Amino acid sequence: TNGKAWTKDFYAWGGICRIGSTYYIMGSDNTDNTLSVKRISGSTWDTAGSKLVFSTNIFYTNENTRLVTDGVDVGVIWTRPVSGDLILRWYKADLSGRSATAGRTADIVLISGIGQFNIGDAVWGDTGTGTARLWVALRNSSTYQVMAFNTSTWARVTTEDFEKAGGAQIYGMMYDNANT
Repeated sequence: TNGKAWTKDFYAWGGICRIGSTYYIMGSDNTDNTLSVKRISGSTWDTAGSKLVFSTNIFYTNENTRLVTDGVDVGVIWTRPVSGDLILRWYKADLSGRSATAGRTADIVLISGIGQFNIGDAVWGDTGTGTARLWVALRNSSTYQVMAFNTSTWARVTTEDFEKAGGAQIYGMMYDNANT
């Protein structure tokens, strides 16, 4: 934590991502029961640079919400409680509001009616050929499905999905410029 402390009772369970030297951490603020994204700019905890993502009127847990970035905007991925839709919402890098990038100003439904699956992690990268993809790891029965999405149309690319059989849930993925 770089010797710094949050002003509130903040638990960072929802993922971490980076744009340049700025880090973004998502978690719950147990003082006022909200889900927020916090910024760390360089070596400074930017406690003013936070974004309220959800409040008590929207169900969330540390298993169905994750953070991702494309290097420009910050995205929050979650499953909607009633419909079970897998949703992606983009924010500006300074967390001043929703993304202004074309095709990202409204919530993006990645999959309709998938259910209340746990999200292990999400990562942005490419297929090794320069084609950008969003990968989302979900708990699916006894296997752990990692689904690929086209970053222009948001359509699922099932030929690039893969599964991890049995064992523990995927809690983290990374991108190494060639493979996830």
